[in-house]
Amino acid sequence: MIICCYNSAARLPETLRHMAAQRVSGAFPWELLMVVDRATKDDTVKIIESFRSQFAPDQLRLVYEPKRGLGLARIKGALEARYEYLSFVDDDNWVPSDWVEIIHRTFTRLPEATAFGGHGDAVFEHGTGPAWFDQFAVAYAVGSQYAEAGEITDKPTSLLWGASLTIRRSSFRALLDLGFEFTCTEKLGPELFALVRARPCEDTELCFALRAMGGRFFYVPELTYKHFMASDRLNWPGVRKMFRGHGRSGVFCHLILAATRWQMTPEKARRERNWRFHVVRALRRLAGIAVRHPITMITKAEGSAARLQADALLGELEMLLHLRDQCATYFDLYEARYRAKPKAA
Repeated sequence: MIICCYNSAARLPETLRHMAAQRVSGAFPWELLMVVDRATKDDTVKIIESFRSQFAPDQLRLVYEPKRGLGLARIKGALEARYEYLSFVDDDNWVPSDWVEIIHRTFTRLPEATAFGGHGDAVFEHGTGPAWFDQFAVAYAVGSQYAEAGEITDKPTSLLWGASLTIRRSSFRALLDLGFEFTCTEKLGPELFALVRARPCEDTELCFALRAMGGRFFYVPELTYKHFMASDRLNWPGVRKMFRGHGRSGVFCHLILAATRWQMTPEKARRERNWRFHVVRALRRLAGIAVRHPITMITKAEGSAARLQADALLGELEMLLHLRDQCATYFDLYEARYRAKPKAA
């Protein structure tokens, strides 16, 4: 299991207590790998060290990642991990005591699986969440990712959440051997990286990359975790800010989607490469919301899906303006990288 940490001290104790409670009946080994961002300034490392005695010798390991970004931390975890199955658990996820057992059993049952994801249940800091939470729960990796269990490789999205994302190490490493790297890193430059940093699209890009290698994905709701919801994440201004971040990183996600559509005509491809096309489409959608919900557009409209849709579109427009000279470049990059469909050995 891998947990990527950045200033995680307040969230880690309960998460690590659940990790330490793992009960494995089989004879297979497992470890908990903590990948800590070197920019961390709180007591994250002290908290990790305080739990060593609750694990078997050398079962809890700590490594550092010098560069910022969740994607780079996950790559570090994949490179450092000793065993074949990698399960990425967020620092506020509480897993059941049979988490490792379920992962081993699932990969044994599905030898064709490259990756699978599970189901999230919210646990609120003060017992209950805001009235609007259920409507937007999926934005917090809470609820069911798909309507039913089974293979989702050919679903319209073919995506799995980063929380509970479980991958074969050999598949991840084969991807890295092919030169894979995440787009939304500091290589974007300080200004662009600052825009996408709060809500990068690593999960989307990783799933597309694995699928391009011929990977197969499954939804396994039996793999159910608790997602602790701190109260400071559930205020309406914070939700609006999060959706604006969704809109910014969504530009990259949409370019990946468009560039990997197999039936795209040359004319359609030319439109998708043009940042003005995306700006016009976003403006039309924003205008539609304004017509249908005029009051929403000029108020905070707490609990309104239209308000959050508008915020996401505003974030998309903001990113498109910054990418106006690079939109075609990223489209071409994704087309070359993910339509070639290289096969892992």
